[in-house]
Amino acid sequence: MKKVFSTMLALLIFMLVYQFFVTFLINKRDYNYSLITKDNEYIIKENYHRKKGINMYSFLVTDKKNNSFVYSYKGDLNRQSKVLKDIVSYSSKELYCIAPVLKNDSVENIVCKYKDELVGYNYLKQISNNEVDNFINNLSSTGYKINTLYKELNSAKTQHGKISFYNDMDPNLYFAIWNYRGVYLVNNNEVTDEDLLDSDLYENKYSITVNEHFIVADPDNNFDSFKVVNIKETGQDEISSSEDISSSIYFNGSYKGKAYLTDIINKKQYVLDPKAETIEALETPKYYDGKKLVDIDIYQLITSEKYFIDNVIPKELVKKYGNNVMYSEGNYYYQKDGGVYKIVGDNYEYSVLLFKFSDLKELKVLNGNLYFISQDTVYMYNDTIGLKRVIENRELIYNYKNIFNVYEK
Repeated sequence: MKKVFSTMLALLIFMLVYQFFVTFLINKRDYNYSLITKDNEYIIKENYHRKKGINMYSFLVTDKKNNSFVYSYKGDLNRQSKVLKDIVSYSSKELYCIAPVLKNDSVENIVCKYKDELVGYNYLKQISNNEVDNFINNLSSTGYKINTLYKELNSAKTQHGKISFYNDMDPNLYFAIWNYRGVYLVNNNEVTDEDLLDSDLYENKYSITVNEHFIVADPDNNFDSFKVVNIKETGQDEISSSEDISSSIYFNGSYKGKAYLTDIINKKQYVLDPKAETIEALETPKYYDGKKLVDIDIYQLITSEKYFIDNVIPKELVKKYGNNVMYSEGNYYYQKDGGVYKIVGDNYEYSVLLFKFSDLKELKVLNGNLYFISQDTVYMYNDTIGLKRVIENRELIYNYKNIFNVYEK
């Protein structure tokens, strides 16, 4: 009896140690398995990846007829593997959808094949395909927990002069909208006007956003000073340079809360710290290559505009999808012919059309959220809430570059 008890105790300790190891130490794992449902059979390639505190799962799901779907989920499932317990499907002449069911009995999103292209729910809604709603209604009868946030359409909005915002804006979002002499600061309960310049600057090419700070060079002061606005808290500061700075300047980018600026005429690079309210010329210019800050010759910065790399994009993705591929939280995104596509994890062969606008511009990817402008509207998208209108301003139609910035608290 003592031997049995000792064995059980040893097994319990082993399981606890293993669970601790899985929960706190494993940050990346691949797992392949099969799943048999009442309608189909699937082979699933599952990848788990944890980076900067974010848990990401990506899946390549292939049915018995070799139809493949890609799917991702952001959330904490105790770093488990084999996290799909069921797959509910729907098929018609043109549409074939699957709804992966997680171990916690939730259906967070669906992915479909429409006319031989992988598409998301919002794209089907854009083209008024109502079959997907029939599928969602059928899902409701399964007893699984269905994410319905993306079915809710926002309509109520608050007007402030020339600008308005939708009332269901996430309170953790803060926007800066360029208005020729400054910015409108917008969050979910108010709009604040921050006038920064004395004269209109129609092409906003002298500004950068560094975390919660919006920075613009002041042409009224011969570009020797910079106006700084805290997007989250409002209020202005001014940072002045002890050296003359020419009008031939551009921001290389930001790194660890500081902005880097190249003066082409004077052959200098400056680093501007909005928190410390300082600016200084660098003896050795710097460049961020997507991995670390490295030294660079000033002539590389002045012979052509050279911008910091936010993330290193795999060469095979650039070759396949072009130079406009962006990365955020385990997934890649790219824009083509007004459509925005998602590449899930390492499944480079497949991309999912999320939405499409003929005049889409200013696409930004931040913390898994996508932001862009179409006509007079700033939109936001993620897989949980779908596509949302956020801000409207008639002037957005005419501006075309560096029009808006967003900070997420």
